[in-house]
Amino acid sequence: MAERPFLIFPRPTRAPKARLGGGGGRFSRPTPGQQRQRLEQKFQQIAGSFQNLQPTIQGTEPEQVIVLETLAESIDAIAEAVSKIPGLEWLADIDLGDADPTDGFADEEDPEKRIPHRLYAVFTNQQAMNSLLSLWQAWLAEPNKRAARGFGPFKRLFINLSDIRRWGAADRISETGILEFWREDIEVKGGQGTSVFEIELWFRNDATRRSSLAGEVRAQVEAVEGRELSSCAIEDIRYHALLIEVPSAYIEALLSQLAQQKYTQLLMAEGVMFFRPQAQSRFRLVQPEVTTFDLTQKLTGAAAPQGDPVAAILDGVPLANHAALQGRVILDDPDDHASHYQPGQHLHGTAMSSIVLFGDLNGSANAQPRPVYVRPILQPDSFGREEVTPPNRLLVDVIHRAVRRMMEGEEGNAPVAPSVRIVSLSIGDRSRPFDRDVSPLARIIDWLAWKYRLLFIISAGNCTSDIVVDSTFDEWQQLSVEDRAIAILRAMRSDQFRRRPLSPAEAINAVTVGASHRDECTIFTAGQRVDLLDGTGGPSPLTTVASGFRRSTKPDILLPGGRQFYYRPAGNGDVPTVFRVAPVASAPGQLAAAPGVGPMEVTRVAYCCGTSNSAALATRYLALALERLNQAPQVLAAEIPVDPFWAVILKSLIVHGASWEEASQLIEKAFALQNADWREAVGTKRQFLGFGEVSPDRCLSASDQRATVIGWGEIRDQEGLVFFLPLPPALSAVKEYRRLTTTLTWLTSPNQRHKNYRRAQLYLSVPVEQLGAKTIGVDAKTAQRGTVEHRVFAGTDAKAFLDGTNLSIQVNCKADAGKLDEPTPFALVVSLEVEATSTIAVYNEVESRIRAQVEITTG
Repeated sequence: MAERPFLIFPRPTRAPKARLGGGGGRFSRPTPGQQRQRLEQKFQQIAGSFQNLQPTIQGTEPEQVIVLETLAESIDAIAEAVSKIPGLEWLADIDLGDADPTDGFADEEDPEKRIPHRLYAVFTNQQAMNSLLSLWQAWLAEPNKRAARGFGPFKRLFINLSDIRRWGAADRISETGILEFWREDIEVKGGQGTSVFEIELWFRNDATRRSSLAGEVRAQVEAVEGRELSSCAIEDIRYHALLIEVPSAYIEALLSQLAQQKYTQLLMAEGVMFFRPQAQSRFRLVQPEVTTFDLTQKLTGAAAPQGDPVAAILDGVPLANHAALQGRVILDDPDDHASHYQPGQHLHGTAMSSIVLFGDLNGSANAQPRPVYVRPILQPDSFGREEVTPPNRLLVDVIHRAVRRMMEGEEGNAPVAPSVRIVSLSIGDRSRPFDRDVSPLARIIDWLAWKYRLLFIISAGNCTSDIVVDSTFDEWQQLSVEDRAIAILRAMRSDQFRRRPLSPAEAINAVTVGASHRDECTIFTAGQRVDLLDGTGGPSPLTTVASGFRRSTKPDILLPGGRQFYYRPAGNGDVPTVFRVAPVASAPGQLAAAPGVGPMEVTRVAYCCGTSNSAALATRYLALALERLNQAPQVLAAEIPVDPFWAVILKSLIVHGASWEEASQLIEKAFALQNADWREAVGTKRQFLGFGEVSPDRCLSASDQRATVIGWGEIRDQEGLVFFLPLPPALSAVKEYRRLTTTLTWLTSPNQRHKNYRRAQLYLSVPVEQLGAKTIGVDAKTAQRGTVEHRVFAGTDAKAFLDGTNLSIQVNCKADAGKLDEPTPFALVVSLEVEATSTIAVYNEVESRIRAQVEITTG
């Protein structure tokens, strides 16, 4: 099939924003009298508790963190209302998931249904608490009276209030993973040595108060003979944390006291939001087998890279003088991570660099035409067993510094890689699988993507837990290939809680990449390993089965991550059968450059698997797409300059190539979705596949039977922009299969003070009935939950239309998390296609009519 260049939409026309459907449920609530009976005493107790508090060491008025929990309805604009009360400071809005109906709160249509449960936290002093108490009592006295201007959110808060209490020690350690970490640490160390963990502080708006609060916590740490290793405060994401080290003996004593329902002074420190395990990413240092692959032949004729880098890799230190990497990577190592490496340890960074540059070496792809910028953020641990992110630094600070150095420089120096538009980040924090709220690591990525207009490509994370099948191994092996795969998919779903994206994969501005079970290896020996999916493709056994923030689609896409094998179980007759992941030391998998262990061994290659590979492949395809588009005359001549919009254009292109295809049929069979409710069917497929596996060809070019058109720009709140896609006259009134794919992506400013977080919501209006097509993939509402709306329509209905008829595709914008004052950058990619065997020249017919539109506009 001949490749054709992408087409460019003419400048869109403005239109009123199209209406967006949907809405929340209806809830019953307790009466004001019932609220008084339940909560009045709690208000009074908290107000009176200030009498027993002493001034702080610095002599300032004592403050407490109080939390207000709501059921049924979340409260918009509460942060702004809080700011109107002197002494009351807004801290956080936390999603507590769903709760059982209680105390008069219930869903009116289904009284047994669980209902939304949120927590609002504020810092308050005596004066502010008295003011809050007065507002509460005024509402109780006259619940129907209109609230004073700006205080309406308090009325909604009191109506939906389920509890008011102080933030306590139990809150600081509950569901953070810290207790499990401390217990495991003690078990390993036997109370000897030290324990390192993070303390996340409440973010105070005032820098002096932030410093004072950190000082109080630091004093508590030093009182138990601990010390601060690192600290970081980033106002843009309302983040303030300390990395601390304390004696393991103290942790042992702390756990002993907790068993008796007693809390240490450190756990009761008022300024602490959460105690958490240190955020770290880890990769095992497994020495791969030697392969007979002829790398020299592969590199013969490969052109030397030229120009400035457009792709960056934040990863381990690569072996820069490896034959596949030499002259092709720009290594920037200001923290001197390279000094920690020994020969043979440069595994992950070398593999990721190799895949970005060449893809799977078993394939036929050419080298990247530009060099790749590499900033090391990994180093070997003290035992030489793993590559890890820095043990004495907060990971949020590491990422923030690395990107800021690239884009604007640090310490008065010029930026080191300002040409970069794509950042590959194949890390995952195993201590922080996604759970309702966006992690600090994902928040910094969202902010950096917005601030610098960057596209972050993030790996979803590898799920290496055992896969358990409820049959003997012999019984499983006797099934057909398809039925064996179905049994594995069902086992993966039953382990869904452990198959969640790893932080920062939930970042909403990024593209998160999961792994499909594919590679280009053709010769291998399985030995004692088994291929659980045996050629069926689809999602890798390593990949997640989950969703992202506010049930958005995560991962967004799948790309090949290699065929990950598992060990055969020892007993063929045991029930259940437990498959354990086999470390990748030999084929199959994706072939990439690897460090040698001997002097000047610079041609070694090795096999590897995982979502890191998939993210590196996505980065590769996007860098190639940018290179093609940057040289295309139609892009250079576009009415809207392209340079500020590369991140959203590339984001739309990589997702545009995704589709469910054959993998969705296997999932339909596995979970009997053929006759299921469409919501269940879409939800299940989305959790396994995201928007689908990417076909790289669709990200790089069009074809005679497929016209792909790109548009980009900025849009403001309450605006609509209409793009006109000419309909091919040859499709008029014919019963021929046609397929329309629309992909809208954007970068949003994150609002750290609002429950919805995503400040801008964009959505499409597409009159597909005009084309004779219907939805065959993700539905409109599901597609609109993140910063990607990717929809596929297809059909064969004969629809008559005149030559010159356009399909009007409208991009709409509305505020989703507070005020939206800034314009939002977006990109739209649309493909209209027929079967590859069709005689309808879709591309030519669309191209000639777009050219005519441009000529008319220009004239």
